[in-house]
Amino acid sequence: MPTDPLAEAHMRRLFKLLKQIYALQIDPAETAHQEVNWWVVHRRLFAQEQNQELIEALAGAMSAFFGKPKAALIKAAEQRARGILLSDQWVRNGMDEGSPLLVLEEEALCSGYSLLREVLLSE
Repeated sequence: MPTDPLAEAHMRRLFKLLKQIYALQIDPAETAHQEVNWWVVHRRLFAQEQNQELIEALAGAMSAFFGKPKAALIKAAEQRARGILLSDQWVRNGMDEGSPLLVLEEEALCSGYSLLREVLLSE
């Protein structure tokens, strides 16, 4: 999937810097590509419940950054995509600060990051 070359260039610079500072075991070009890819996929699928492509793109970005197999990150990506969908619905519904969608979004994102943490801590 084509992404935005300028966005990728900026992200590549960021990931090179992070790799240098924190001695990360990442490929800055691939990590940048995967990161920008999920943004592009999200924009195209904005608020669509059928979002398997977004789940795959999120898992790809997490895999590139964290160095874990994409398959191990699917459950975390599913929850993150659910949180993103709820956020999209909140935006479409007018961004009411008292919306119950915000609570559901937070729950989905927390669940996704908890699942990610489990993968990162497992060996």
